[in-house]
Amino acid sequence: MKRELVILLLSIFMFTFVYAASSLDVVVGIAGCTFIDGPDSIYLPHSFCSDTTSYEERHRGLFYCGASGTNDAWVTTEDNIGCTLGTGVLLSPITPSNTCCPAGYICTDVSSGDFQCQLAGVCNSSMTKGQCEDIGEYYYYTGDITTSYCVCDAFECSDYLNDANCTNDEFSAAGVSYSTLNEFVCAGDYYAQSNATCVWNVSETRCMEETFNTLQNAGSPENWSCSSGFDAGECIDGLQPVNWVITEDLTNAPSAASWTAAEKIECFKGAGCLAGSSTRGCGEALVKLPGFSLISLILSSIIICLYYFGTERFKYKRVIS
Repeated sequence: MKRELVILLLSIFMFTFVYAASSLDVVVGIAGCTFIDGPDSIYLPHSFCSDTTSYEERHRGLFYCGASGTNDAWVTTEDNIGCTLGTGVLLSPITPSNTCCPAGYICTDVSSGDFQCQLAGVCNSSMTKGQCEDIGEYYYYTGDITTSYCVCDAFECSDYLNDANCTNDEFSAAGVSYSTLNEFVCAGDYYAQSNATCVWNVSETRCMEETFNTLQNAGSPENWSCSSGFDAGECIDGLQPVNWVITEDLTNAPSAASWTAAEKIECFKGAGCLAGSSTRGCGEALVKLPGFSLISLILSSIIICLYYFGTERFKYKRVIS
């Protein structure tokens, strides 16, 4: 009976240290951590990275076990501090000895307090200036390191964060959103677009892309301008809402006063000057490991314990009989 009680207590003790570490389950004990990756169990001592040749290639650099006396254990390709060896500080220069990542990956600052192993050479806006320039991308320094970032996608006027950067347009952002500057019909007249420029809108407190639309018919010259910018929402599950903001200046276009509502829409559409919203992809794809759930692990452990419990009881009965 004492033996059976010990087995039951051990089972309860084991469950106390079992928890789900994001995409897979982990058992943290006094000696170290065991990561459950499907049918595989990967054991690491405390303060240890799975980057040695004693681990299978697909597991190398993928796990980090926290310091002794803690229940910390991380998958380094997910948002946490595992790839910084549990310190939450990314040392410079970044080397395999002060980080924990799979081969071909680099520990990257992805948000305030979180890090992630990402493919080396793949642009990420949170890269340092050195990392960004090493892969041939531009680093946008705003004058404040907390708002500066690596330019990974096509840079547009709306991405500039202050008047000086907007006016100078150091990344030649003006015209990026236009495949061609075209001619179009507007209220029966022909207009042609001139080159786009980045302009700081004081009232909107934002940088906007401005194009001038000049009347091509004979008579008094007139033109009107359209400025566009966007507001990007939060990146959630790889998707980000974007709202386009439009302002127009018809001061130098007297004929605009006689436009009907339909003609105004026609003119703005021809100039690409329409507000709207859309959804775009964002963020970096996380590398997730397959693995059964915490519930499956607990149920499997209970079945094993019950089987062992039943076997020991059967042996006990046979002995006394």
